[in-house]
Amino acid sequence: MANKNGDRFFVLDGLRGMAALAVVFYHAVEPFDVPWKFPNTPLAVDFFFMLSAFVIAHAYSARLASGMKWQQFMLIRWLRLFPLHALGLLFGLLVFGMKVIKQSVGVPLELWSGLALNLFFIPSPVELAEGWGSIFPLNVPAWSLFFEWAANVVWVLLLVRFPARRLLWVTMVLAFIYAGAIFMKGAPLGGMETSSFPEGFLRVALPFLIGLLLWSFREKMRVFGAGAWRAGLLSASLLALLLLGPGEAGWLWSVYVLLAVLLIFPLLVVSGAGVQVSGRLAACFEWLGYVSYALYVTHYPIVKVFSNFARTHELNAGAIYLLAGFEVLVCLFVAYCASVLVDEPVRRLLSRFLFFRKS
Repeated sequence: MANKNGDRFFVLDGLRGMAALAVVFYHAVEPFDVPWKFPNTPLAVDFFFMLSAFVIAHAYSARLASGMKWQQFMLIRWLRLFPLHALGLLFGLLVFGMKVIKQSVGVPLELWSGLALNLFFIPSPVELAEGWGSIFPLNVPAWSLFFEWAANVVWVLLLVRFPARRLLWVTMVLAFIYAGAIFMKGAPLGGMETSSFPEGFLRVALPFLIGLLLWSFREKMRVFGAGAWRAGLLSASLLALLLLGPGEAGWLWSVYVLLAVLLIFPLLVVSGAGVQVSGRLAACFEWLGYVSYALYVTHYPIVKVFSNFARTHELNAGAIYLLAGFEVLVCLFVAYCASVLVDEPVRRLLSRFLFFRKS
């Protein structure tokens, strides 16, 4: 993730990785009766949407203005997302197969049609009770990939030509609509279930537009210079926002969500883009960014295997938290292996086939 000076946005890499780690920990403890289930951790998805918009605009705006076709942009984005997405669905299918064998239940026909749709980032119209009750029943976190894909299409076909001032007006109008929806619901917007599917479009639209705006005004951003303590403060702020705060539906939770999306996340992106780190800290942040997508899109089936183990052995709250920490380490290892052994070689192979075939 390179910045305008040719350096890397190491801090943004690290923040993205930490948000992914928080999501893994949340999914590990959420099914159990423990004192604290970190109910604000799903806001990490909103942070991903904002950060993704900032990075995509930075990487491709100039290239699109110089003649890159929108079809080429979408192909590049597909190559970036598809291999690990397919691997995550494969993990989910394997875990589901283990469940079928263990419980001697039938495999519904809808599973295969839903899997075929999900493979192409298309939501399944049927939520499987045998699965995990989502529009992506074999790998729940993949629901956000559909909405990010939709946001990419809208950006490259329409918003990339918007001047910053017009983009600001659209964002302001959308922010009022978003705030009204949040207060009406008294909780964060959904998107992963059929019942809340329409909310997903609003949920991705606002943070994505804010990310585009942040990039549009990048020349006015302050560069803070080097500072490990600044990077540590930003990291602690993000983790505190995701792991702490209110968790009961109501106006307080609504205010918390709005502050996160409209104020804190933008500040984290702007500050993270302006802070430079080096040495081991930069290497650590770079590594976290490297595995973050693989971690996010492959962890859920793995966590569900551990959750079944925890239920079978009736673990107490302390043991659940310890097991969750171990699950994070396992998922990190799997994510790194998936990035090195699957994502990179498959993307190289597909790139050669697709781009060389066109030439």
